Amino acid sequence: MTIALRPYLASDAPILGAIYAAAIDELTAEDYTDEQRYAWIALAEDEQTFGQKLAASLTLVAIVEGEPVGFISLRDNLSIEHLYVSPNIIREGVATALCDALEKIATARKSSRWIPAIRPNLSSNSAAMFCRAAIRVSSMSNGLPI
Repeated sequence: MTIALRPYLASDAPILGAIYAAAIDELTAEDYTDEQRYAWIALAEDEQTFGQKLAASLTLVAIVEGEPVGFISLRDNLSIEHLYVSPNIIREGVATALCDALEKIATARKSSRWIPAIRPNLSSNSAAMFCRAAIRVSSMSNGLPI
């Protein structure tokens, strides 16, 4: 499988919102209540606002067979704000490719704080991926240490 990466485009907002919602809905049910997941998903219901949020950060989109399948957003060259992959393609290297690309960009920007200071906002089920990617994680989004 070939994974291509490209910068976020404003026209990506609807499909990335759908990937975001599907990933939360299908991949976090064991760790979060329905109420928590629906509140989380609601953040992408307004496509324009969601798109503006993605545009405000460095956002990369993963493409497989011509279709977006995931995305990652780097805020302030320090923290991963979003990392979502379509549930039908998890564990295929998409998240790793996105993280690797972001690390290269941050390194090229000469951010000496990239690895030591990265602060991803994690769901319970994403912590393992970040650990495999060797990104030091200090806490999950709920503030609990891992």
